[in-house]
Amino acid sequence: NGSVSSIAYLAGGDKACPKERVEIFGGGATAVLDDFRRLTVYNRGKKTVRKHQQDKGHAAEIRRFTAAVNGTTEPPISWDQIRSTTITSILAVQSLREGMPFTI
Repeated sequence: NGSVSSIAYLAGGDKACPKERVEIFGGGATAVLDDFRRLTVYNRGKKTVRKHQQDKGHAAEIRRFTAAVNGTTEPPISWDQIRSTTITSILAVQSLREGMPFTI
């Protein structure tokens, strides 16, 4: 559909600037998430700001992992997903080295 995505992990900026920032553009709207604390949405000429308590999910991740190790819940990521991600990563590097696409 012509969509474009870009991810950049950068370091070396000023400490006063939010550490993590996500910008999303689509459907005539723009959303900016700073440090998982402040969400600014621009839509139809209006700006909406919402503030949130920062929650990156670390505590929930540890609880879920511990429960999976103890056998009380399913693992948060299935073996098939882990395998697919690993194969895709290996083939992406191989594709870059050989200059040809690979079917996954």
